[in-house]
Amino acid sequence: MGFDLAQCVEEPTSLILRISWTSAEDHMEGFRGGPHFPPFLAEIRPFIPEIAEMRRYRPTGVAT
Repeated sequence: MGFDLAQCVEEPTSLILRISWTSAEDHMEGFRGGPHFPPFLAEIRPFIPEIAEMRRYRPTGVAT
């Protein structure tokens, strides 16, 4: 698991948070079913209405 947070240059109030999981099951069952999810959700709850996209992606192998 890892994450990175990027801030838009043109619109500094626009951010992208990308979280990398070892698997979808690790995210859905491990994290969401574990003890760390409730405090995480409490921290992000005020921002949930502002989330424009929440989807799962897989790496393509294209990188710099």
